[in-house]
Amino acid sequence: MLTETKTFEIHHYEIDLKKRAMVTKIMNYFDDTAITQSEKTGLGLDVLGSRNLTWVLYQWNIKMHEYPAYRDVIKVWTAPTGFNGFYAYRKYCIYNAEEKVISEADSIWFLVDTVKKRPVKVPIDVYEAYGLTSEGGEFIEHLKILPPERQDFASEFTVRYNDIDTNEHVNNARYVDWSIDALPEGFFLDHTLTGLKITYKKEVRPGERVVTIAQIDENNGSGVKTKHKVSDINGNILCLLEIMWLSPGEDKAISPRVW
Repeated sequence: MLTETKTFEIHHYEIDLKKRAMVTKIMNYFDDTAITQSEKTGLGLDVLGSRNLTWVLYQWNIKMHEYPAYRDVIKVWTAPTGFNGFYAYRKYCIYNAEEKVISEADSIWFLVDTVKKRPVKVPIDVYEAYGLTSEGGEFIEHLKILPPERQDFASEFTVRYNDIDTNEHVNNARYVDWSIDALPEGFFLDHTLTGLKITYKKEVRPGERVVTIAQIDENNGSGVKTKHKVSDINGNILCLLEIMWLSPGEDKAISPRVW
């Protein structure tokens, strides 16, 4: 199993009103580190593209223990832990300057044929490139995310060219932006995101309209859960999310340092 570690400095344009790195930027750090590793193995974007293959994200499970603040330097670690038929499993960690783990994430991917538009079994040379074998590996449990039971809040967006990544799909972090933007501003200012679960179901193209609905559940003593559904204009589900938040006064362990 190969590992990759990459260093990032938190820039001003990557922080939110609380002066902390936005979770969508952290997702981008994860992606960037994995892509760096793939390039080093000889299975980067261009090589896979020449074979009509690409990786498509299926699920995220992200936990935020603390947030890096402006100008903090962090290390992002990642490793593919196993392949199983159509599925690929990858883990991530973020370390702060004191080598403390401040974030952990699991992800599940498909290897997709870009011509036939369907998943394919991971070839043996991909196993070998990442130091894995077909004998097994560490597999990640698939999430079961249910859609909201009601619509507390809703927003509608148009998919823009800037939302699209190199796979010609909406970048995975944009669904999180849309979902959080459906919540009232006061909610985001008063709560701190600590957990994020996502299942991606269907692609969407530039110019299409998407609708995101949100449901806010009551605080059950361990935080507040919001449930989100992103659909196209015809009601087809594109993405389902569950987000865990700490309420005011509960996020003392997740607070920005003074600049």
